[in-house]
Amino acid sequence: MKNLLSFLTLILLTFVPAHPQIDVSYSKPEELEVKILEKLFQDILGKERVRVFVIGDKKEHYRRGIEDYSDNLHLVTNCGGADIVLLAGQISSIPEDCLKKPLFSTRRENISKFRGCLGAFYWKKGRPNIVLIKERLEERGIKMPKEYRRYIESEGRATELRRGFRI
Repeated sequence: MKNLLSFLTLILLTFVPAHPQIDVSYSKPEELEVKILEKLFQDILGKERVRVFVIGDKKEHYRRGIEDYSDNLHLVTNCGGADIVLLAGQISSIPEDCLKKPLFSTRRENISKFRGCLGAFYWKKGRPNIVLIKERLEERGIKMPKEYRRYIESEGRATELRRGFRI
């Protein structure tokens, strides 16, 4: 039995890196994070090149990641020039001119805190999580591709989960 396990492990280790469907192109978690945000923003806005304004206590972390790992996300210095506002980490208030823009967060808590927040991409127990709020997407006329169905929640469910209750 031990020999069989050793043989299978050897086959697995030699086969997996050469398998064409396994993507190992992300060398760092920050790169994966930025690539996921890039795809989300492109699909939310229906644009390939997206102008992003970043605010919050993790602003510098996300600005560096976008600069290093994204060709299609472009940082802007104010909300007026942005297509979307990224709420990076904790934030207590949002500048008035940003409230008209779509908001997206890196913390689930910001969904219930800020009415304009369309959703969140965050890490929980070492795993990436995505939540999109159905009613907020509909208010802005945003239709997400089918691949996002499992991430779309009703606003009521998102609020109840925030309070710690399951529906």
